[in-house]
Amino acid sequence: MAVQGALVNRPSGTERAVGDALVFVDGPYRSGN
Repeated sequence: MAVQGALVNRPSGTERAVGDALVFVDGPYRSGN
C-alpha cells in the first residue's frame, strides 16, 4: 500500500526520501525479520 501511495502521489524532495525510507523499513518488518 505504501508503494502504491508513493506512485499515486509522486512525492518529491524530502517527502520522496521519507517515502522511500518507509518502504525500505516496511519490507523487512512485514517479512517478520
